[in-house]
Amino acid sequence: MTLHNVSTAQRPVKSTTDILPCQAPYIMVDTFLIMKLNSDDITRLIRACRMYQDHTGSEFLWDEYEHLVHKLEYYEEEHCPDEW
Repeated sequence: MTLHNVSTAQRPVKSTTDILPCQAPYIMVDTFLIMKLNSDDITRLIRACRMYQDHTGSEFLWDEYEHLVHKLEYYEEEHCPDEW
C-alpha cells in the first residue's frame, strides 16, 4: 500500500477506517509495484557493493555489504533463470 499526503480539503475519506490512526493526514491507496531485476542488474549491484566494501574502513559496514551481496546472489539464483 502507498500512502499519499493530501490536505484535509482534498481527502476523499469514505470512513474512519480509511485513515491510519497514527498518520491522520495520510490515506491508504492499494497499489502494487512489481519490480524484477535481471542478471545484469544483479551483477551491477554486486559490483557496486564490492567496490564500497573495499573502500569502507568499517568492519561493520564491510559485513553489511557482504550480507547484501549474499542476498543478491540468492535472488539471482532464485529469480533469474539462465537468460538466453
